[in-house]
Amino acid sequence: MRVLKRIMAVVASLASLAAVLGASVAVASPALAVESVPGCKVYYPADTLIDLATAAKDSDCWDSSMVSKQGRTFLGWSEEQIPDITSGAAYTAAQSKIVAQVTMVAPGKTVYAVWAAMPVLNYDVNPPAGAEAPTTPESVTVEFNTPAADSSGWKTGDKTLIPGYTFQGWTDTPNGGDAHDWTKPLTEAETTVHAKWQANKYVVRFDRNADDATGSMGDQSFEYDVEQNLTANAFKRPGWTFVGWNTKPDGQGNAYQDRQAVKNLTAEDGGTVTLYAQWKHAPVNLRFDANKGEGEHDPVKGLAYEDIQVPDDVNESFSRAGYLLAGWSTKPDGKGKTYHEGDLVRMGATDTTLYAVWTPAVVVMPPTGGEGWLIPVWTLWAVGGGLLAIIAAVVVLIVLRRKGRLPEPAAVAAALAARLHTARARHGRSGGRRA
Repeated sequence: MRVLKRIMAVVASLASLAAVLGASVAVASPALAVESVPGCKVYYPADTLIDLATAAKDSDCWDSSMVSKQGRTFLGWSEEQIPDITSGAAYTAAQSKIVAQVTMVAPGKTVYAVWAAMPVLNYDVNPPAGAEAPTTPESVTVEFNTPAADSSGWKTGDKTLIPGYTFQGWTDTPNGGDAHDWTKPLTEAETTVHAKWQANKYVVRFDRNADDATGSMGDQSFEYDVEQNLTANAFKRPGWTFVGWNTKPDGQGNAYQDRQAVKNLTAEDGGTVTLYAQWKHAPVNLRFDANKGEGEHDPVKGLAYEDIQVPDDVNESFSRAGYLLAGWSTKPDGKGKTYHEGDLVRMGATDTTLYAVWTPAVVVMPPTGGEGWLIPVWTLWAVGGGLLAIIAAVVVLIVLRRKGRLPEPAAVAAALAARLHTARARHGRSGGRRA
């Protein structure tokens, strides 16, 4: 009996070693009934229904430390050899062949361990086209037919993983609507979940950037990474030309042209980008009107709200019979603001027209004949007034002399000289010319 017990112990040890190596476990049935080996039954009476050992740490001799295989989950025993299970379909087909009990037969029976590949959960960050992908989370390996917990650390709604995009969770298909069920047991050798992204949305707001500008423009909606043309400018400003948009009122930010194709002006979800209209003085012309005279002169080009100089040769381009050109006025009747050659004219929002101011003139013929001088009427008035003053002075001298109150000759000469000088000066400003 003692020898028999030693033999049975050796058999039990060999069976344990076979299990560790992933081989079949033999359960023999001798012709004669014997007492059981403590903790691990290997020999059973024939026709006995026995419970096969499990991998759990319980009363039998098998547990996970004795029955194991690298990268595999022990599913149980089968009376036939089954290839390692690597899919849910293979698992379904093998389930009916996995047994927990067998009936012993003589001279013995062999059962085979059934193994399943441990499922691996992979992460696909699935970045949008052109976007910089964040670091891929590490894969997770779990026991067969158990769910995998999300170990990525990513939270739905996170807007920091990819600029311009919001993380919407993990799905079973790329960009699909089938959110992954984290409570579902995994049976496939590999399972991949895919990150789903939503492009952020923002609006562009248009600012007139001037109190005197008119018009209105509504906000324009944008989606990150989607290019579209800016709304055409609808603002107007008298005397100014629209030259584009800028992210800063003073034009020191990012500049954009009217209706330019743009994208990604901001990565902020729900953000607002304000574009400020940029203006420059509009081109204007200083024009000249003969105003009943003859001739013409090219307009002088300039900018609105800036100064333009009256050309020095403008008077030479116009004439009018019986008149002299006395200057230029902003009104045809000469009652506007008057300018002369070389003066600066402050322009408005549009073109400015200056009208010739004409002064009537008479022709004075020299005693010897020939060409006469065309002298403004007011010049004759000035000269005539000087002569009358001289005559009046002579009369006064006569009266004073008779009364004995004649002034000093030097004082009289000085007064007469001043009067004549004034008359000559007026004549010189009249612009007299030959008829």
